[in-house]
Amino acid sequence: MNTAVAIGGGIGPDLGQGTAQALEDAATLGALATTEPTIESLIADYDLARRDRTQQFARSEVGN
Repeated sequence: MNTAVAIGGGIGPDLGQGTAQALEDAATLGALATTEPTIESLIADYDLARRDRTQQFARSEVGN
């Protein structure tokens, strides 16, 4: 698969989670890239895998 995926986060620096979230994102994408046949299914499954966790941080950010 010769495709690049760019992801970005909207979590502020005050939670101290930027690097940890980036590593989790990379690990998730890497694992899914070995099993997903298309970029569309990769992104869809990535979203399902990461949505709950990232929304927890987003909710924490709003509360600060």
